[in-house]
Amino acid sequence: MQVTQDTVDFCKSLSKRYALLLNQFPTKENALPMYHLMADAIVWSDELPASTDSTFKRYFVVLLQMRTRAIFSSLDPLEMQILADIDLVAPDWAFCDKSRVDSKHQSAFLELQEKSRMELVEYQKRSYGTCKLENS
Repeated sequence: MQVTQDTVDFCKSLSKRYALLLNQFPTKENALPMYHLMADAIVWSDELPASTDSTFKRYFVVLLQMRTRAIFSSLDPLEMQILADIDLVAPDWAFCDKSRVDSKHQSAFLELQEKSRMELVEYQKRSYGTCKLENS
């Protein structure tokens, strides 16, 4: 994803807009990492409010992608600015837990990603017969 100053401004405005909501979701000790298919990213079970609007969902996907890239140490300066801005306005949100932006989560992400891919292959086989994902 190419991050521009427009992306930074968009995320900053939404971070402020949703700060009160997000700060209601602190880190839980029993939160589990999961794979977010649309974002191709890792997410923890305590990070997402159950009911959100479509704008928030798009915003959240962008944030998940950035954090996953941060886990793999591949953020550009604008992405680092976006994540820093979120830390300022929603410091109590589980997403901002610094322990979740650690390279130790690389293997969990890759395992969850592969498990999800295999589940998609199996679903495709059950639903449509052969599956093109098998050979990818």
